[in-house]
Amino acid sequence: MSDDKKGSCCPDGSWPALATDTNLTGTEVKIGEMAAYESGDAATAKRAMLCIPDIFGVDSGRTKAIADQYAQCGFFAIVPDVLLVSRAHWAACLRTKCRSSVYCATFKWILGVCLRRRASFLRTGDDTRSASRFARVQGDPMVADDTVGEKIEAWAKSKRYLTVVKPRIVEAMAHIKSKGFKTMCVSGYCWGVWVAFKMMADGDVKEDLSAAVGNHPSLQIEGFHDGSAEDMATYVTTPTLLCSCANDQPYVKSDGKVAARLTKNGTPHKVIDFEQQHGFVNRGDVSDDAVRADVKRAIEEGIAFCTKYCPERA
Repeated sequence: MSDDKKGSCCPDGSWPALATDTNLTGTEVKIGEMAAYESGDAATAKRAMLCIPDIFGVDSGRTKAIADQYAQCGFFAIVPDVLLVSRAHWAACLRTKCRSSVYCATFKWILGVCLRRRASFLRTGDDTRSASRFARVQGDPMVADDTVGEKIEAWAKSKRYLTVVKPRIVEAMAHIKSKGFKTMCVSGYCWGVWVAFKMMADGDVKEDLSAAVGNHPSLQIEGFHDGSAEDMATYVTTPTLLCSCANDQPYVKSDGKVAARLTKNGTPHKVIDFEQQHGFVNRGDVSDDAVRADVKRAIEEGIAFCTKYCPERA
């Protein structure tokens, strides 16, 4: 087994799932049929930020609260629910939304199979079996329990970038651009950093990205898709900040293969090796003074990096 396929998305010793912070200043919105959290005044914000959650979804710990902190520093921040989209969204994709897109053929095939197997699949009634099948096809946040390590490979493989994640990312980016922003930053946590790296190598979306922040990057996810972290970095030219942890994979640290590849690319980048456990930025216990200090530093470093590389909206 290659290094990129070793272990879980979150390595041993990582911070567990954390209930969402309830002291929030943003708003729950809909982007089409996709739920999202929005923070900041789109009319007056100078920059925009797209926040991609970890495997536990948008309600994981401080994910939304950190978006609020970006908003306080002049960003319009969006946290799209890329892991859980409504039945109506998928039905709409099947009917009209993406008929011209290559990746939507997969949506149609999956939904066609499901509809043939069970006519009630897309009904809103309380059908546990239908709901369970739908969740497995549609994509869902990881349930935080003792079996995460056992489930992560199958879960990650079901979240293919082109056919599952990208359509939702494109929709969220279009929403940001509709507010008058020509470019934006992307910030990810854990699995979300894998998504950010896929975006930075994607010719359809990378030109709209001005900077990226990766908190406790789980680029080993690419191993579940027959690739490697170094492969992912090959095409990255977007300025990138990585906040690695003590128990993260060696290749995402300051002296690792990813940083070496970014240097070879001529990509502006910074890697900070924190002596914290994976997940600390949005899930660490801030009642611990050391954790709180590093959470504060990581957020401030991210805001400063994005402020440096993302131009103000004219």
